[in-house]
Amino acid sequence: TGTTLQIKEIEFEKTLEDFKREYPYSRNYHLLPAIWDRLNNKIRVLAWYRAIQYRKYLERNTWCKPKIAASWLNNKEYLNDWRNM
Repeated sequence: TGTTLQIKEIEFEKTLEDFKREYPYSRNYHLLPAIWDRLNNKIRVLAWYRAIQYRKYLERNTWCKPKIAASWLNNKEYLNDWRNM
């Protein structure tokens, strides 16, 4: 008399190539693999998503120079909510 709903959690993964495609500054990308390999999957997805927000932030604030991606990751800039900055 009703339908059954099944919810299944699936793993969502983002690769370093996905991150690099979204990050707005391509200088010193050779430093990224060592950093990316240390991040767990949750942080990788967050960094990818926040890289998209960071690119949009830089488009809104053209006076701001983008950070090198390795520094951005090492300094945990992905914890910033770039939509509200």
